[in-house]
Amino acid sequence: MEIVVYKNKIINLSFFLGVLFIMQFLFPAQTANVARAGVGDALSGYAWSENIGWISFNCTNENTCATSNYGVNVLDGNFSGYAWSENIGWISFNSADVSGCPSSPCSPVINLSTGLVSGWAKALSASGGWDGWIKLSGTATNGSPYGVSFSGTSASGYSWGSDVIGWISWSGSGYGVTSLVDPLNEAPTTTITSPAISITIPENQSQQFIGTATDPNDGDTILAYEWRIGNCSTGAPVIGNAINFDYAFADDGVYTVYFRAQDNKGAWSTDCPSRIITVTVREPINGVCGSANGVPTQKKPTSNLCNTVGLPGPTVLPTNINILPEGGTPSSWTWTCAGEYNGANASCSSVNGSTGTSCGDGKCQPSKGESPATCRADCRVKFIEF
Repeated sequence: MEIVVYKNKIINLSFFLGVLFIMQFLFPAQTANVARAGVGDALSGYAWSENIGWISFNCTNENTCATSNYGVNVLDGNFSGYAWSENIGWISFNSADVSGCPSSPCSPVINLSTGLVSGWAKALSASGGWDGWIKLSGTATNGSPYGVSFSGTSASGYSWGSDVIGWISWSGSGYGVTSLVDPLNEAPTTTITSPAISITIPENQSQQFIGTATDPNDGDTILAYEWRIGNCSTGAPVIGNAINFDYAFADDGVYTVYFRAQDNKGAWSTDCPSRIITVTVREPINGVCGSANGVPTQKKPTSNLCNTVGLPGPTVLPTNINILPEGGTPSSWTWTCAGEYNGANASCSSVNGSTGTSCGDGKCQPSKGESPATCRADCRVKFIEF
């Protein structure tokens, strides 16, 4: 491609840069290093203009993110964010900033089939007779087509920034604009199947989370999963890295859980479905004695010790059983039915009291709790021979 350089504009450029320098000195707020994007933006590296010099696409290029956090991103083919030039300031790739461009389409995008870039960017410091527009593809004055394109993670080609900026080269010897991931790769899509809707559960109750992830456009393999609290990509904590897992919230509160997946080319899903999980304080459950409580018996009770009907959680088992030998005096057993979730324990027992059994007196007395099981000496099973 033939590069057309308008050398007769050098005087005008020098004049413009001088005016811009004065404006930066008098009005520093217009070009201050404020936060413009995030360090996680996809594009990095430099483009080059013979008129204005280097254009940085990410604050990580010069380790300035702590004071000036900016970058240009490409997601599903759509550009966003800001690049930086020491000479002309911020260059925006946001759709809102390029609306009203000289010719449509305005928004900068990548054709996911061909890798060709179309649309516009804009230098935000433009003023006076300079409009700041940068066309990412088009036809030069000599009739030659120009433009930026991506192949894999690397950009190449030229964009045109009017007489002030001139030609911008996106790659060359020892420099270039690159992407962390292949911008032509389309992200997976995800859904949450469990819970099917937002739910309310008590604290410390295990909840199953199940998701699905596919890559219908590219057919790529799903490589990783993330379930986060807070937001889709940077929320904390990450509570799960599997497509199916159980999780219990230890504290009450309202939690928004997001799910996303990554394909084997590094693209994370952006649909990011979520569920609102409202976790309530679990009410205490007191221990309850079973039907064996208070029933006179000489034989150690082994069933109906604690009432667990309708109680959530694990089965409540008796504790602290005091065992006396069969026929002992008095015949008494005690046990404890434990409460759950800070509920009170229940003390239970089977006590003789004044109606204790009298095993060994030769009389089988059911009214006193005597039976073949509790008083074998008196309540024998009789067999009739035919």
